[in-house]
Amino acid sequence: MTDTASSGEHYRPAEVSDFAKLLQSWSIWLVTIQTGALAVIGGIAHQEKRPEIDPGAMVAAMTAAIFFMLSIGFATFLLVALPSFAARSRQVATSKDLIEEKAYVGDAASFWSPTLRKLVDGEQWCFLLGIVAFLVFVLLGLSELDQARG
Repeated sequence: MTDTASSGEHYRPAEVSDFAKLLQSWSIWLVTIQTGALAVIGGIAHQEKRPEIDPGAMVAAMTAAIFFMLSIGFATFLLVALPSFAARSRQVATSKDLIEEKAYVGDAASFWSPTLRKLVDGEQWCFLLGIVAFLVFVLLGLSELDQARG
């Protein structure tokens, strides 16, 4: 997608639609990864015969779960906003930066009206922090298993 709007031209409605589809695919991809990680955390936490897990690993697991759930929440708000955004393609085509458009219009905007960027940033940062916490959980859990075996 070119930056045609900054040069005085407009985005074509098809470009706006493609932008919305890319955001949708990206969000669904992140939610799928996070759901898998949450399943792993839940599966380990609810095993009947699991080895004793390091308290630090459990804190990391809970932190990862919280950040993943927050990211999924941001993704939900983003995915709900995309059909309206795509429907407004003729109006938002004059925008200099599509990501800075309001996510919601009309009655929904009176309650909360973030830009698409805020939703994308929230989803991305919570995902990244969740992945870091998940990796800490895995590393601490693996070191705990090595100590139990040795």
